[in-house]
Amino acid sequence: MHLKNIALFLLIVVIILFSMFVGRVLHLIELRYPVAKRTESNDENAPLRNFPHSHFAVNLGDSPEHLFWFVQITDIHISMFHDPDRVNHLKEFCDVTIDAIKPEVVLASGDLADGKAADHMGSNQYIEEWRAYKQVLEETKVVEKTIWLDIRGNHDNFNVPGVSSGRSFFHQFSVQGGKHTRSYMQTISKGYEKYTFIAVDACLEPGPRRPFNFIGNINKDQFALLSSFEKESRESNGTIWFGHYPTSCIISPKPGIRNLMHSGTAYLCGHLHTLGGMVPNMYTIQHSGLLELELGDWKDNRMFRVAAFDHGLFSFVDVIHGQWPVILVTNPKHALFSLPNKEPLNLITSSSHIRILVFSPQTIQNVRVRFNNEGNWVDCQNIEGPLYVTMWDPSSFSSGVHNIHVYAEEITGNFRETVQPFSLDGTRLSFQLLPRIALMTHAQHVFHGFFISFVVVSALPFILIRILHILVKGNKFLKPTFSNNFLGNSLRRLWVLATINRLCVPLVLYPLYLTIGPWFIGEVIEGHIGASFAWGTVVDWTVLPTSFTYFYGTIQLFWFHIPFVLILSYCVDAQFQTICEQRNKPNGGARCGSFHMRHVACGIHLLIQTVFAYYFWLAYGTLAFVLGFMRTWSVLMAIYLWRSSTKLCWADFAEARLICGKYDKVNQIQNGETLHAM
Repeated sequence: MHLKNIALFLLIVVIILFSMFVGRVLHLIELRYPVAKRTESNDENAPLRNFPHSHFAVNLGDSPEHLFWFVQITDIHISMFHDPDRVNHLKEFCDVTIDAIKPEVVLASGDLADGKAADHMGSNQYIEEWRAYKQVLEETKVVEKTIWLDIRGNHDNFNVPGVSSGRSFFHQFSVQGGKHTRSYMQTISKGYEKYTFIAVDACLEPGPRRPFNFIGNINKDQFALLSSFEKESRESNGTIWFGHYPTSCIISPKPGIRNLMHSGTAYLCGHLHTLGGMVPNMYTIQHSGLLELELGDWKDNRMFRVAAFDHGLFSFVDVIHGQWPVILVTNPKHALFSLPNKEPLNLITSSSHIRILVFSPQTIQNVRVRFNNEGNWVDCQNIEGPLYVTMWDPSSFSSGVHNIHVYAEEITGNFRETVQPFSLDGTRLSFQLLPRIALMTHAQHVFHGFFISFVVVSALPFILIRILHILVKGNKFLKPTFSNNFLGNSLRRLWVLATINRLCVPLVLYPLYLTIGPWFIGEVIEGHIGASFAWGTVVDWTVLPTSFTYFYGTIQLFWFHIPFVLILSYCVDAQFQTICEQRNKPNGGARCGSFHMRHVACGIHLLIQTVFAYYFWLAYGTLAFVLGFMRTWSVLMAIYLWRSSTKLCWADFAEARLICGKYDKVNQIQNGETLHAM
């Protein structure tokens, strides 16, 4: 069997495995819109059977009844070291914005405090940040204006031994922390209607220092509590779940947090910060029919959300702080977010009025609408509070997707215009790909898959080469030839490296060790010694299934180990070639350019890894640095291997000469040999 056939076989295997992975991801993010089930009367205008709104008026007209709106804010990150305007703008939000919108409820969905040190590496709970948070709420008297529902985020849980610890400042300074230790439910009555808000606390218990609390966890007891909340909420007219972590970043018992929320309208979250601006509109609909809506952060983007139930129809708009007026169209509903099994969408087709909520601290002097950017603007009438309406004929828009344009102008002349697509025949719009990947996959499975893949990529080539080398020596496999290109030269260098036991064995054992051994031992929580493994973190005899460790290990292999293997293989091969040249030309010297290239590259790479080890010391302290088997000890291992590569002699390459010896460049020139294609 020729090496070329082996390479082709491995390539086919890789393609098949990659195709399976892509197929699995596509299955996870596939949009499956549930089909609405109507009443036995089969009346198109009848409300859905599983929708508890039978008391609503049949006509969606100009009445201000059956209207409920609220606000969400997330990832505030009050910091005692950075950006004091976060606090100043939060005061404006609690004062000016809340006064203008007058929401029934405000959801503050985690990361209320920043909890990061001035160097951005260390993490802790700083009482000054929590005092600032509480002071803002008290000075603006926001809790007297609305119901403030706050919940913890991972930053609010940095370095916290437990909910009863004196370091759990959330439970001392937040609005709800003194009433509820973890998840809770609040039902609000308005008229004859009830709206339920279920807060999901997925913070780790105990709470380690960063970065190993990026993934949340819900244990069996908390899951049972949330299950009881779900059952109680079924009689409400609308149920909103909210929390800090997206469901993709929550580990939970079966049947899973997404299935648990299936009867709700939407799950509102934060945490991902729009992935650094790459995904500013992170929305999707889960397979259970639940809308999942991640909100951009307050920290850098100053975002907040206004949402409303209007006759059972759920609508929302995400807004940048300070941009007025805020426009929220509740009828016709946005086509992307229709929930046919949870909303009485038939009310839209039989409605008599367009319904719009317009908020501003200034007087609104003009609200106008038109459709598909055609025809004349039609003025809207203010009914009560922020509600503006105008009559329309839904039958004119009975098929396809249309756009409603809304223009709102303040008395000062400041204005804003928005466009919203809608559909009356069930035509669906598609959610974008990146939000679906971010919200519909499971981070723990993705991170684990990447980690195992990189472990295999790091170790398997050496194992295969050693097996092939044994077969070649036993004349059971053709001696390989290597093409004179990047791939061929790289494979030859890896082969040479794989034949030297004292270099190859540590390079194979290191990625395998990362799968089973502790990565570091140190103060996972201040005053609490623990150990971190690939599968989780152990502290105070508690196993925290963080899962983010898999991502951390993937970065270590991708950024350090694999590049180091390639650099070291180049160094070893250069040493091999130098020794061959010296034997063929006794008076010849080492190649200065090659010497500098290999050693400078290796030195720079080790310096970068040393900086990462230093950052790890800032995060977890001296003990974790000294017993940092993944970070610190990898530098020591790399220095040893690098040093050993410079001391290799002719005898060390005895095995390599059996396969690659005659292909060194000097012998190629002397013997006039040519390199064959692989």
